[in-house]
Amino acid sequence: MTSDAANNHMQRRQVRILGVNVDDVTMDEAVERIVAFAASGAFHQVVTVNPEFIMAARQNPPFAAALNAATAVGERVAAI
Repeated sequence: MTSDAANNHMQRRQVRILGVNVDDVTMDEAVERIVAFAASGAFHQVVTVNPEFIMAARQNPPFAAALNAATAVGERVAAI
C-alpha cells in the first residue's frame, strides 16, 4: 500500500460496533497500513480497540470521539 492509499479515507472499510468505528482489516492489512503511515512522515494516530475500550467509549463520549478520530482503528477480530 502506498502512502497515498494509506491516507485515502475513502478506501477504508469500517464496521461500527456500539458506536465505535473499527477498521475491517486483517492483521496483515493493518501492519501494511501502519508501515505506510510510518513511511509517509505524517502524523497518524493508531489505536487498538478491544471490547473494554468499546464499552468504556459508550460511557465516555470524549473517549469515543478520540477513537473515532483515529487514522486507523485496530482489527475487527480483536474487538469482537
